[in-house]
Amino acid sequence: MPSLSEIKQFNSTHTPSVNKAVGVFFGGTSGIGKETAYMFAQKFDRPTVFIVGRSEEAGSQIVADLNRLNARATFIKSDLSQMKEVLRVSEIVKNDTSKINLLFLSQGILSTAGRTETAEGIDLRMALNYYGRWLAVKELAPLVQKAYNDGDKDNARVVSVLAPGNEGPYQENDISYETSSLWPIRTGTSRNSLLRQCCDSPEFTLICPSSMPIQAMLLPESPENCPGT
Repeated sequence: MPSLSEIKQFNSTHTPSVNKAVGVFFGGTSGIGKETAYMFAQKFDRPTVFIVGRSEEAGSQIVADLNRLNARATFIKSDLSQMKEVLRVSEIVKNDTSKINLLFLSQGILSTAGRTETAEGIDLRMALNYYGRWLAVKELAPLVQKAYNDGDKDNARVVSVLAPGNEGPYQENDISYETSSLWPIRTGTSRNSLLRQCCDSPEFTLICPSSMPIQAMLLPESPENCPGT
């Protein structure tokens, strides 16, 4: 296994050979999603980047930054806790591009409150951490597969950042998290890990890494400050 210094050295010098790379970042207005979007724009030559999130102010600033990095960046304002919004955003992306090299999912909220329902009747944390992510995968994975089929075999990935290794008990009799007292981020992590095992593509890569606590996750829990949404 290479050392951390060797990995950093490789990353600093490696230039991917991808023609017209496309990255889509759900929850890209803060934290790890935002920083990964910046790295994506720096690594590829004139890539297309979609930033999806709630904050128009943050999104506009990120788009301006990415355009200065020679990217073709677009901000899509959306409340990703709503499944209808995930579908709407997916349609916008599909109408604009025929492939995706990186689908990056980091939308979420850190909260220890009890069940908080969205307008669609889904627990807020489960909507962001689980349902919305896998709905996006269902809708947009064919575009990642298209990138792979077109020759971008080393740069066709779906990445969902949550908390592997922090799974909790899986309660089959309460899959909607309506009566369980379990902290839903652990329940959501369990379901992400299970679905990850079931959805391996034989070709493009699907990764579910962990994220250490970052500043974006320590914001107040008001709707305006839902990190990554």
